[in-house]
Amino acid sequence: SIVCARLARLANFARPIFHSFMAIHWYLRGSTFLVVVVWSMLSLKTKGGDVIDEFMASSDNVAQMHWSRGEYAKAEAIYAKMAQHSPLHADSHFNIGLARYAVGDLEGSIQSIETALKLPSGRRNHGAYYHQLGSAITKLAERTNDILLWDRGLRQFARSLEA
Repeated sequence: SIVCARLARLANFARPIFHSFMAIHWYLRGSTFLVVVVWSMLSLKTKGGDVIDEFMASSDNVAQMHWSRGEYAKAEAIYAKMAQHSPLHADSHFNIGLARYAVGDLEGSIQSIETALKLPSGRRNHGAYYHQLGSAITKLAERTNDILLWDRGLRQFARSLEA
């Protein structure tokens, strides 16, 4: 089938970078804890035009604490406040998407990650963003059995490897 052929092609393409951060996350299949903790630390240390102040740093620490306890809705609420405080901070939108993914809100996850991809500060992290977007879309495709969503999701995985 088309999906199997694309998966095989993607697996062959991804093999050389298996030890990269994105490939490790892909291997864990759905375990986004590692992504949030590492992503949060990296995103707050790299300014790139974002507003990174005491509010953002302390909020990120609290959100990580909730995340580590499995309190994804509380983490999402904090990331949403961070996105309101600094609307151009792409990683806040991305983390909202991760939290929504964790609670099963795939449509919301897709929307938040797509928002992060549109922001200028998100350009430096496109690979991880596209990877998580592909995860959310393919998981939604599993639920709905929609072949077009499968195709779209696989294209996002491929874009994550190109970014």
